[in-house]
Amino acid sequence: MGHDAVLMTCSSLSETVEVAKNLVNIPVMKIDEPMAIEAVKYATKIGVMGTLQSVVGPSKRLIERKAKDLGKK
Repeated sequence: MGHDAVLMTCSSLSETVEVAKNLVNIPVMKIDEPMAIEAVKYATKIGVMGTLQSVVGPSKRLIERKAKDLGKK
């Protein structure tokens, strides 16, 4: 469609970004990824709150993956 990038703004669907990245030749980004990285860098205990229950699981898993990437628990 001529776009330069895709920004996924839905935390419930953010795990699909890994699949989408393999289907297109433009950047596909998660809006919540920088937030998760910063939280892991500066905190040892992180709570997740969302407007829908469906965001809690994907957000928690994202934080856990970023913690592992950064060598933290």
